[in-house]
Amino acid sequence: MGKKKTPLEWAYEHTENLRKAKENLMSLSVSNKIINYIKSLDDSEYKPGYWTILKNISLAYCINPFVVILKSHNMKDTIFLDLFSGSGITPLKGINTDEHKWIVGSPIIASRMTNYPYQKYIFGDINKNSLDLLSQILKCQNDNSNSKIRYNILPPNDANKNFEMLHNQIKNRYVFAYIDPTGFQWNWESMEQLIKFRRFDILMNFQTREIDRSTTTDRIKQFFGPYSNKLDECKNCDEKLGLYIKQLNDSGLYVNSVRIGKDRTNQYYYHLIHISRKNTYSNILTDLKQWIEVFSGETIKKVWNDLDRDIRQKSILNNFNK
Repeated sequence: MGKKKTPLEWAYEHTENLRKAKENLMSLSVSNKIINYIKSLDDSEYKPGYWTILKNISLAYCINPFVVILKSHNMKDTIFLDLFSGSGITPLKGINTDEHKWIVGSPIIASRMTNYPYQKYIFGDINKNSLDLLSQILKCQNDNSNSKIRYNILPPNDANKNFEMLHNQIKNRYVFAYIDPTGFQWNWESMEQLIKFRRFDILMNFQTREIDRSTTTDRIKQFFGPYSNKLDECKNCDEKLGLYIKQLNDSGLYVNSVRIGKDRTNQYYYHLIHISRKNTYSNILTDLKQWIEVFSGETIKKVWNDLDRDIRQKSILNNFNK
């Protein structure tokens, strides 16, 4: 048997895979549509920073072990649900530049970077232009691949309304829900319905730092639901994250969290939380946590260089070995 890969070595591999996935898209006829879409974005629209790369690498890191376990349990009736899917790509705000670049987003990672695709993919978003591009990307990939995926793109709508519409159709199937809002657009009422499903896993982006800066009190109340009356007892955003996790634990669920960013004074500071009925995937999340929580801003730049300029991952490794 060969030497077991370290979590960091897995990170390098998935960084490379993201770059290859981008190159594949740029080789297809949809490439000009992607470029035109990015050019159409303005400063009023959501443009993530470079720390978002870690979130995408994290999904790429987790998605295959999850589907391998599903396969080992002979679970065939599976759905990947992403109601904040965006356009299929993640635009990145440049470092000290006005130029906007991009990497592949969650729909491409989940559908094209696994050994065993889900039986069906359901994507939704509130932005029509984003969904139009996603539709063109997925169709183009299916047309140019022997590996076809089954997908359904919902009409542009609020994620909670889309989930309410889908609820009865999917509640008896295994659902992997990737919840990646830009803020707190996912209501506790929706979460409460989702965690009543018999079989599910949830990977959620919790906007930890933003929760102290949010001015939409009603939105936060909808996000936390019945536990919102305890928010005044929390001293900082980490304690509010802890309150949300406690609410899930009190519902009988297992929750693992991975921190993105060094501390809550960092501009980019959020958590990925995995929510499940069983602790089946604890080792996957533990390994992810071990490497991702040591990333610095400088290392993120090195990761981007690896994605953008084909600089080998050795540059990242040197940074961690100092």
